[in-house]
Amino acid sequence: MSSEGPPNAAAAIAPDRLQSQEPPRYVAPAVEKGLDVLELLASSAVPLSQRGIADRLGRSVPEVYRVLASLERRGYIARGADESYFLTMKLHQLAMEHPPVKRLVENAMALLNRLAAETIQGFHVCVLDGAEIQAIIQVDSPAPIGFRVRVGGRNSALRSASGRTLLAFQPPSARQWALAASGEFPARDRLIARIEAIAKVGYEYVVDDTLKGIIDVSFPILDYSGHAIAALTMPFLAAQAPVITLEEAAAMASETASRISESLGGRQPQTILPVRDPLSYAASP
Repeated sequence: MSSEGPPNAAAAIAPDRLQSQEPPRYVAPAVEKGLDVLELLASSAVPLSQRGIADRLGRSVPEVYRVLASLERRGYIARGADESYFLTMKLHQLAMEHPPVKRLVENAMALLNRLAAETIQGFHVCVLDGAEIQAIIQVDSPAPIGFRVRVGGRNSALRSASGRTLLAFQPPSARQWALAASGEFPARDRLIARIEAIAKVGYEYVVDDTLKGIIDVSFPILDYSGHAIAALTMPFLAAQAPVITLEEAAAMASETASRISESLGGRQPQTILPVRDPLSYAASP
């Protein structure tokens, strides 16, 4: 399979590590240095000193100083009390201002807040980014105990309910590219079969996939072409005295995903209810 970017899939963007290894035809050194610093800080679990950044990038301290000064002045990075540098939320804010994402968030928030209140469950919305997913919305359950994902957090598309749902509703060429980019790992063939089953039933349903005791139910949010631009996922937690059943909450989540799709010009696929493992439906005569 080709290692080039995913064709005909605006929602799927190749991660940097998967980009072509051919030498670039045009280089802007100052831009390259700035991006190197941003990517380094984004991958670091702790703030880094000026010397630490220079050493890790293989550049001189004066070189790094000028780049850091510019990024700090523009608000992309900041310094802590010990003068170490860390990323601000500006990059995230820019991403959220991207028209497709901004429109999705604006159309979804009121519906998701109402859904969480009625089902007493938390919900998150993820988009596809190459062979990974990224969470762009998290709406917490009003219950005192719940499960949540970190907005901006990333995960493997194949190994997450949201990711498999997104892949199930991509054009075949884009799905094949994302699968090739994911590499080889155990149970890969079964996961691919699962993605095909998700496309048939209209959702993912998986038990104990993230954490023990959680049932992930994920529905696609589709654009006008019928391709998934996002996935709405409910990590269902059963209470001792449930206010609403899993089947009821899933039906309401499906309806909400459909309404969000319609607000973006899309139409939801036929959904086979009640929700259960897609592979069990696929195995039925």
